[in-house]
Amino acid sequence: MKYGKQQSTDAECIVNNCDVVELARIFEEYGDLPEARRVAQAIVEFRKDMLICTSTQLVEALSVVFPSRMPHGKRMRRLGQVFMALREAVNDGKSGLRFGLDRAIRYLKNDGGRLAVLTFAGHENVIVRTVAGEYRKPGANNPDWILKRITKGALKPTKRETELNPAAHSAMLRVYEKRQTGAKEEV
Repeated sequence: MKYGKQQSTDAECIVNNCDVVELARIFEEYGDLPEARRVAQAIVEFRKDMLICTSTQLVEALSVVFPSRMPHGKRMRRLGQVFMALREAVNDGKSGLRFGLDRAIRYLKNDGGRLAVLTFAGHENVIVRTVAGEYRKPGANNPDWILKRITKGALKPTKRETELNPAAHSAMLRVYEKRQTGAKEEV
């Protein structure tokens, strides 16, 4: 669960070495997981008997929190959040997203360039809002332009869209436009 060989940490290292507090932080911060603390405790308890070396073992460790008798869709979604959190922690997705957004905004056409950002997790959405918010008013990094919000809040998929594509259930789209300061605002 890492993108390159240059990374020193992998998911196995995280689940077998982090304490309950750190694991809970990872699952809450990166996975938006309501049961973050319970998941962390289940992992720590499981690894007392054996190290967690495979995805199957991790799922087994989490069966205390997400038993197979849970509705299948809910169980799979929660397990997906656990794996997403580990992937984000391993690959430092937050700083990569911040870096990419900052670069994309700077490379937009100065007056009228638009940026559409599609996120699939709450923490990603917060990063997008935060970074875009830093450019809402002129500042040291943007003395002669601002970033105007085009969509009011995040656009979310309709019920029909999620029926056709269940993976879209958490999608959020935000659109921004780069404008020169002093440009007339639309009413």
